[in-house]
Amino acid sequence: MNLEMLTEILGYLASALVMASFLMKDIQLLRMINILGCAFFVIYGFMGGYLPVILTNSVIIVVNFYQISKINRRHYADDGPTA
Repeated sequence: MNLEMLTEILGYLASALVMASFLMKDIQLLRMINILGCAFFVIYGFMGGYLPVILTNSVIIVVNFYQISKINRRHYADDGPTA
């Protein structure tokens, strides 16, 4: 398997993960699957030299982590600490 084929497969895998993330009902799971897909897109972007793909997906990863932290903080504030 050559690098070009590997790059293409990675791009399709990234696309499938991002699309699958939007089928999730649990928003936190959606964001986690989306982070994985975006991470594959970042790797794909580096392998292909696609700066817009790298930048866009890097920003989306940061946004997803921020939103997950907000969900977790809200959940922690509602339930309080568990021992």
